[in-house]
Amino acid sequence: MLEKLSSEIKKINLNLEAERLLRLKAEKEKERELILQEENLKKTDEEEERIRKEKFEEEEKLKEEGLRMKEWERKFDEEQKIKEDTLIKNFYKDSTDENKEIDLNKSDNELNNNEIGYEKSNNDDDNPNIEENNSNESNDNLK
Repeated sequence: MLEKLSSEIKKINLNLEAERLLRLKAEKEKERELILQEENLKKTDEEEERIRKEKFEEEEKLKEEGLRMKEWERKFDEEQKIKEDTLIKNFYKDSTDENKEIDLNKSDNELNNNEIGYEKSNNDDDNPNIEENNSNESNDNLK
């Protein structure tokens, strides 16, 4: 009977040992699963962080591009305004110069008198070649 009892105790000890080994194995499996879950979670977090960083960098790039475009447009508009102002200034300057040359306040008679005066200044008496030309023209008319 002692042997039977001893064999029963051995079986119980073996069962206890087997159960302990199974529990250790289950605990180690759980630890491995937890480690894998933590690694997967860490990879997921890193991937999400990488995506957020890329998105942020893309948004910053777009903002910088927008600012560069606005600056270019501002400079372009400024240059165009300067060109327009210069053209307008030159136009009115030319207009003013022309107005100085032609006095709109003078009457038609005054303008005609000025023209007659100008024509008299190129008088035939001052140029001997003109007399020759006139006499040649008269001779041609007689022929």
